Amino acid sequence: MYITVLINILKSKYFYMALILIALFVYVSSLNIKLNIKNKEIGELNNEIYKLEYSNKFLSKDNDFRKKQINISETFSKSDEYINLIEERKLSDDTIKSFNSIVSNYYRSFE
Repeated sequence: MYITVLINILKSKYFYMALILIALFVYVSSLNIKLNIKNKEIGELNNEIYKLEYSNKFLSKDNDFRKKQINISETFSKSDEYINLIEERKLSDDTIKSFNSIVSNYYRSFE
């Protein structure tokens, strides 16, 4: 008796329609899950891009700062040469000491 009922259900067009609807539901659900996974990956990649851009800006500013330091250091090293020339021109000891203290204070600021 149960077998004949089962056979009648399997022969029914509603069974096949329900089977097709279930298959479509499973397919759409799997696509939805895949899209959610891809959206999470896209979000993680966007966060990584943001971090890299921020790091790049920071490194660029650090690079600019170091270039300015080198430029200032070169300027002051040229100033050392001028101070040595000035020393040869018989400046007073106080003036020479002030120039030397300015230069030494500048170089200590880089330490």
